[in-house]
Amino acid sequence: MKENQDFIFVQKADINEGLTTMTVTKAYMFFTKRFMFVIPRSDVQILGNDSKFKDADAFKEQMLSKASEMPVEQFEAEMFAHLPEDRIFAIDGMDLFKIKAGFFGGMSFRKRGGQRKVANLPRAKRKELKGFYNQI
Repeated sequence: MKENQDFIFVQKADINEGLTTMTVTKAYMFFTKRFMFVIPRSDVQILGNDSKFKDADAFKEQMLSKASEMPVEQFEAEMFAHLPEDRIFAIDGMDLFKIKAGFFGGMSFRKRGGQRKVANLPRAKRKELKGFYNQI
């Protein structure tokens, strides 16, 4: 696979998990044409509780190093084998998937029947993602 052609990696993402959870997940994200994968580094609850996720950094590094050596389907299968279902989003399985690349932009997404989530991503990555998913 080639980065920016077959996949996009986002080093830093803050995901508001929805109003009812009052949680922000700090995460790494991988995007393929068919899926969005969230590798959580930590959850921060608005009321003060934090939880860290073991091995997120190592898993991210492992997947980045393997990415160039495998086809997209194999990469996606590896992600499915290691991530929980609630951290995997099929692009065509969402009823909301919108990327705004402007200064006050962000990314909104929602699995069908799920809660709306908002991700704060670096502006340059939002622009890359808009092009990657032809949302320009």
